[in-house]
Amino acid sequence: MFDVLIEKNESKSKSDEDTKRQQKKVSVEGADLEDLLINFLREILYIFNGTGWVVEHCKIMECGNKRLKAQLIGEPYKRRSIRLNQRLRR
Repeated sequence: MFDVLIEKNESKSKSDEDTKRQQKKVSVEGADLEDLLINFLREILYIFNGTGWVVEHCKIMECGNKRLKAQLIGEPYKRRSIRLNQRLRR
């Protein structure tokens, strides 16, 4: 989802990347697999919109029919540009 929304910052060095990254854990529930996926995407979209944080990597820790737990790795999006507007103009 974030590959579509956000430009990648290719100019960062590896040490700069490692120091800025943060981890967050999320846990969502759903009535079925479809609801679970929608709730997970809503949660990471809320993290983006509500707290200004971009998910760069996601590791699924637990996934069942009605519950999903994941570890997210990312950073504040202040240092990146949103590309959504560019795609809408085409």
